[in-house]
Order: sequence, then C-alpha cells, then structure tokens
Amino acid sequence: MIKLLFFANLRETVGARSLEVPPETLDKIVDQLISKFGPHFKDQLQQCRIWVDGNEATVGQEISDGSEVAFLPPVSGGCDRETASTGSFYLRIGLD
Repeated sequence: MIKLLFFANLRETVGARSLEVPPETLDKIVDQLISKFGPHFKDQLQQCRIWVDGNEATVGQEISDGSEVAFLPPVSGGCDRETASTGSFYLRIGLD
C-alpha cells in the first residue's frame, strides 16, 4: 500500500491525516482523490506541491508499494512563486 499524507486545509477536507491506497501512478491517485473529495479538493490541489518519499513528484510517476506521498499546501511549505502564479500542479501532470 501507499501512504498518502495530508496537511493543513487538505487534512480538513479529507477528514484524515493519512490514507492508504494501492500502488498506482500519481496521476491516477490524484484522479481518484478528486473523484472522492470533489471540486473543492481539486481547487486546493492547484496550490500544492506533491512529494514522493522526500522528492518532488513528477508527471506520470509510478508510486511503489510502501512509498509515502505528501500533499503540501502553501501554509505547510508547499507553494513557491511559480506554483502560486500558474497553478502549476495541474499544468505539470496535465489533469486540467
């Protein structure tokens, strides 16, 4: 299983500090989360950075069993100038 970690406002939206999901690509995990938690969650993700096992995530990245995926909103250090101005999370992984 993959451990998903949520911080700040994402934690409130999800209603949990963490969730576990089966191994999958990051894109598919994000799609599943948006489907489950709705458009408000999707809007929040546009300001986030995503890290896998301590490294910034990449488009289409395969997430291995036992990995941790952290969703970091700006208040927890997840936003930089580029992300804030472009909503680059979705631009990077092509979900919009």
